[in-house]
Amino acid sequence: METEQPEETFPNTETSGEFGKRPAEDMEEEQAFKRSRNTDEMVELPILLQSKNAGAVTGKGGKNIKALHTDYNC
Repeated sequence: METEQPEETFPNTETSGEFGKRPAEDMEEEQAFKRSRNTDEMVELPILLQSKNAGAVTGKGGKNIKALHTDYNC
């Protein structure tokens, strides 16, 4: 009895034709889209908060923001 192959699977050539993940067509191309976790690139992260809480983030006279700028050279 022949089993029906699921729509999104392909025979895995490394395991005697068993069903598995689709083989990568070009591993180098696939790696080009992945980001490195060890990087010094700048990351911008927007944070949403209520206006009534914004003062706690900025600090009196903006001292918390100034400290962040100093500590992280931005």
